[in-house]
Amino acid sequence: MTYKNRLTFLLSLIGALVLVYIVNLIITSNIFGSGSSFYTWLDSKAAPKISKIVFIAGSTEETGQDQAYELVRKNNRWFVSHNSYEYPARQTRIDDLISALTKRAEFPVRTSSVSSHDRFGVGENAPKAVFHGDFSVIMELLLGNDDIFKSETYYRKAGQNDVRSGASAIKSFLTSSANTWYNLRLITESESDGAKVGIENVQRVSVFFGNQTQIFTRKNRGWEIAGIEVANPSVSNIENYIRSILNMEGDNFADFSLKNDPMFANDRIVIEFGNARVVTIHLSEADESGRIHAYVSGTAAGGDFVYSIPPWFAGRIYRDASGFETQ
Repeated sequence: MTYKNRLTFLLSLIGALVLVYIVNLIITSNIFGSGSSFYTWLDSKAAPKISKIVFIAGSTEETGQDQAYELVRKNNRWFVSHNSYEYPARQTRIDDLISALTKRAEFPVRTSSVSSHDRFGVGENAPKAVFHGDFSVIMELLLGNDDIFKSETYYRKAGQNDVRSGASAIKSFLTSSANTWYNLRLITESESDGAKVGIENVQRVSVFFGNQTQIFTRKNRGWEIAGIEVANPSVSNIENYIRSILNMEGDNFADFSLKNDPMFANDRIVIEFGNARVVTIHLSEADESGRIHAYVSGTAAGGDFVYSIPPWFAGRIYRDASGFETQ
């Protein structure tokens, strides 16, 4: 192909892309009198009244409508209701979702024609999220197709004809799988009164592993160690280790019935806090892959759940004396 032919081809390609873009604007824009480009999906005054969010997948004539899972609020804590169980949910992620819905942002009206709903993917059988109050539905949001550039998504409120387009972040929240909402942290980030749980609240950590015992007790600005010989203890190494225990997370929940399994009979970590709260993390032996299971007692949330701890973290739970020495 000669240079001239190549140039002609490239210019033709660019022209075609520009034409596609213009056609998309014509098709998707309500050019005959669109409403305001800025819009708020959820009234901020209604947000605190949300007690349940139901995620419903799209339906077809063959499969019918499939209710995937729910987020349920009980006593100001959120749970994921899925497969007949309720798992603790990530409060911060739910806050981010509600923030995105109550934020005034650019969501221009693309069409108000009922006949175009299916074409934009926001017909009656579209995936949806239903936000419930205690006694009524606050909002039902239908999630449509992405635009041709995959940069925006079409949305519609049930009961309204306006189809709006905007950032796909809301759709990403509302179409994610149930386990993306799980709070897999073994020790809750805060007490029931909202006080943060941090290393400054810890007074003693006792680690029981096989026939070994390691005890770290706060003393003034440092730590006393019992059970192992550490010639020159490093405060930063000790506190980094304790932080890793406080922040321990699983990568999924395991079968609840495992809680009564004898595999939890020996190994455990006991954490004593300054407010007299005592939390015990019960640990199983590692399986062939290095994975372990854990459950927690002595805490308001998490005690009924068995967590699956991935091998990369399980291998860091128990450390020998050298891990606490000043380097």
